[in-house]
Amino acid sequence: PTEEAWQIVHYTGHPHYGPGEQAGYPFLPRADPNHPPEAIRIDLFAWMLRKADTRFVFLSSCRSAGQDFIYHLAREHIPAIMGFLWVVRDDRAVDFAKSFYEHLFTADRRTLENACFEAKKEMHARFPTDPIWASPVLVMQFGA
Repeated sequence: PTEEAWQIVHYTGHPHYGPGEQAGYPFLPRADPNHPPEAIRIDLFAWMLRKADTRFVFLSSCRSAGQDFIYHLAREHIPAIMGFLWVVRDDRAVDFAKSFYEHLFTADRRTLENACFEAKKEMHARFPTDPIWASPVLVMQFGA
C-alpha cells in the first residue's frame, strides 16, 4: 500500500436502497458544504475503496449488512466489512463503534474478529434489552 492508502474506512450515515434499480447508495459529503451529500452507487463506492487499497470498511449505518451494501463490497473484493443488519439507534451505533475500536486498538488480541466479539459482549452486558449486540455482521475474506 502507498502512504495515501486508506487501510480503514469508517462510514457513518444513512444509506439508501433504490429497489427499482436494485442498487444501494451511500451518501458522501461534497467539497462545498453548502450542497447536500451526494448519493453514489455502491459499485462506485467499492471501486473507490479498492483503488485506495482499503482493508476494512465499517458501515456504521442502518441495514448496511444487507446484500446491497456489505455483500456487494465483499463481491468487489474488499477484504473485511462490517455493518448492521437492521435499524439501530444512533447513540447505540456510536457505543458499539467505540467499544469495537477500543478492543481493536488496545486489547491483547488485536483482530477484527475478537474486537467484534468483545464489543458484542459489552453491548449485551450494557444494554440487555436492546438487540444492538446482535445486529453487527462482520464479513472477512482471505486472499482478497
